[in-house]
Amino acid sequence: MSKEDILQFSWQKGQSGNPNGRPRKFVCVLKEIGYTKQDINQTIKNMIGMTLSDLQKIVADDDSVIINRTIANALIKSLSKGSLYSIETLISRMYGVPTQTVNQTITEYPIFPGIDLNVDRNDSSAENT
Repeated sequence: MSKEDILQFSWQKGQSGNPNGRPRKFVCVLKEIGYTKQDINQTIKNMIGMTLSDLQKIVADDDSVIINRTIANALIKSLSKGSLYSIETLISRMYGVPTQTVNQTITEYPIFPGIDLNVDRNDSSAENT
């Protein structure tokens, strides 16, 4: 591949490779509309146990409120992709993230090898010289 072939696909100066930015999380969008955290969590709890056909009916119904349609749509997309990401996100939003244990080993290394930086603070001989 020549340099000209590569340059035709590069962005122009001042042009973004992602003009719309990262997609917003649907919970943030719902909060902007005016839903409270309790509203969102209760709706998630109710909808996470619904069947696929129930979720599809909610998405198709123009009279459904936006919170129901948004959550139903997220669950359907997650299912169609074979991903548990949306379901995991919704469950962790309702019940919190499980506690994770971290094993850590700390080893101290001298900053300046060969130089003793330990100073005896009670040594008054330094003051008398």
